[in-house]
Amino acid sequence: MSRKRARIEDVISLTGLSRSTIDRVLNLRPGVKAETKRRVEKALEELGYSASALAVLQNAQPAVLEVLVSRGSNPFFEPLEKGLVAASERAEAKGARVIIGGFDPYRPETVVRRLRRVSDETTAVVTVGVDTSEVEAEINRLVDRGTRVVTLISDVPRSKRHAFVGQDNFAAGRTAGRLMLNMLPEKSGEIAVLLGHLQFRHLLDRQAGFQQVVGLARPALNLISTAPYGTDREKAAEIVGTLVKSHPNLVGVYLAGGGQPYLIEALTTAVSAGTVVISHELTRHTHKALEKGLLTAILAHDVLEIGTKAISAALDADDTGDPACKIDVFVAENLPKGFL
Repeated sequence: MSRKRARIEDVISLTGLSRSTIDRVLNLRPGVKAETKRRVEKALEELGYSASALAVLQNAQPAVLEVLVSRGSNPFFEPLEKGLVAASERAEAKGARVIIGGFDPYRPETVVRRLRRVSDETTAVVTVGVDTSEVEAEINRLVDRGTRVVTLISDVPRSKRHAFVGQDNFAAGRTAGRLMLNMLPEKSGEIAVLLGHLQFRHLLDRQAGFQQVVGLARPALNLISTAPYGTDREKAAEIVGTLVKSHPNLVGVYLAGGGQPYLIEALTTAVSAGTVVISHELTRHTHKALEKGLLTAILAHDVLEIGTKAISAALDADDTGDPACKIDVFVAENLPKGFL
């Protein structure tokens, strides 16, 4: 009787584990949980693989990881990609193969197309999440076929993704709200919350956290929400111009979507001196704006930390990610040197 030919894909399908995790179990590498080992052993038993078939599985190929990076007009994508590249080099030094690709996060259809092109040989995918039903469906398809998926920065929480790595964005919004209140002692007036886009879950979470803190602690401050400003310079200038003209008692502005250069430019020419402006993401543009006093404070990600944790979660089935990476706060006095 001929023996059954071993297929690593069968074990992936039965256990839901990544190729790299199964390889770690079969090669008796350290750091594998007992429950993970039991899952692999049970799958091998159910599949009826022989000792010779097991030997084939033990020669499984190194993990293949696809990292899908946001690329576009937002300057935050530049340091984010640098952080992911640095983290990828560390993973490659340990034997993984990393492929870095990009998409335009402001056009969800490009994210969908990029996810559809993920190779069958890919062990895991790391991607910035875009929270639309189409992206959710593609993530679910990848997971169902045995590919591990990790979202970072912005989540797709209704999907089957295995892990999320990023800040607790509700807490980040609350932090921005507390900073705003501390910088506006005993003042009344109006505060505007500006969002770039609606398809990013992390922006909505920041907005909610900010509104909760400010609304509960200082009801005398009236919160204003504007239409998303997107990536259009003229639209951003129009939104800011209308905002300032319609609300002469504007004392604060919260940029929940980060400090796009054209948005900072529009604010600089429109808002009065003394208006508190708080932004997210430390980039060469926001760094310069904070240095010049155009921004009051910046909340930022540690992009190397985010990249390292995301890739670690992609390569280890027991890693559930980190949805509460640290929130860095910068003012003019503690700006990192040598950033530009």
